[in-house]
Amino acid sequence: MGASKKVWLPLESNPDVMNKFARAMNVPAAYSFADVYGTDEELLGMVPQPVVAVLLLFPVSAKSEEARHLQEEDRKSRGDTAPSGVFFTKQTIGNACGTIALLHAFANLSRKDPSLQNTWFGRFAESSADSPPEKRAAALEQDDELEQVHEEVSHEGQTAPPSVDEPVELHFICFMSIGDVLYELDGRKSGPIAHGKCTEADLLQQAVRVIKTEFMDVDPDSINFGITALVRESSQ
Repeated sequence: MGASKKVWLPLESNPDVMNKFARAMNVPAAYSFADVYGTDEELLGMVPQPVVAVLLLFPVSAKSEEARHLQEEDRKSRGDTAPSGVFFTKQTIGNACGTIALLHAFANLSRKDPSLQNTWFGRFAESSADSPPEKRAAALEQDDELEQVHEEVSHEGQTAPPSVDEPVELHFICFMSIGDVLYELDGRKSGPIAHGKCTEADLLQQAVRVIKTEFMDVDPDSINFGITALVRESSQ
């Protein structure tokens, strides 16, 4: 989703597709994506640990848009600004939300993991460290390497990609624990949304809590939700 003359094909909500994207950007194999098959405790317990980011694909509807606008108004009224320790970018390229979600995940992880600093994500995070979210978005529009990889990976997956002119009413966002706070990172919003205290060990459960109450419950008639976990290989 986004408001730009540049429009890409959307990514499929598919761990294999996301893993191919990550490898193309030089992300080490210690990081991999895994499906989250449901929101009950038994199914969450099947997800490998540690989970370091949670990606949500959700339907954009009148109900979800109303909730987003109310949240933005509340954020502005409180004068919230992006915390200095959180990497955040706006999204201005149409259908780039999957790539923006991956960028939010790996750019923030690169700040504490040296193995990610020489990836495309880590280099972009470093080069744009002093840039506001809007300037980062403008830089992404001019990045040929990112566009090429996105284009290649968008043709992967189990379903044929839609026409670039076909409206896509689905949107990716990312949840992370940063500084023991759960953040929602959505390039369509004006900044990160804090959802309370959260350690990395609790990330999956806390992210799913927010997903259920603020997304699924808002649009209970929809079944077009997909949750994917970014898992880091345990050092133990």
